[in-house]
Amino acid sequence: MARPKKNQNPQVIPAKYSGTGLTLAQVESADHRQLAYWWRFLPNLRTGDEVSDLLVSRFKALGGMTPELSKSIGWDEPKK
Repeated sequence: MARPKKNQNPQVIPAKYSGTGLTLAQVESADHRQLAYWWRFLPNLRTGDEVSDLLVSRFKALGGMTPELSKSIGWDEPKK
């Protein structure tokens, strides 16, 4: 499997209905890598927000952050 190039991170898609800017449908359909990306870079994940709670619970259920996943998404937040 080829390593992803730096800055090939999926972009956070702006949406309504949540402090995260995401919808429940987006979080429900996201894969492990996308959830990890959002978990690392979204500044406003908070307890009690339905979308944030779903994102965190799905992310943990899929195994949470692994060293490989962490390296794949990197630490450099995308430029806005």
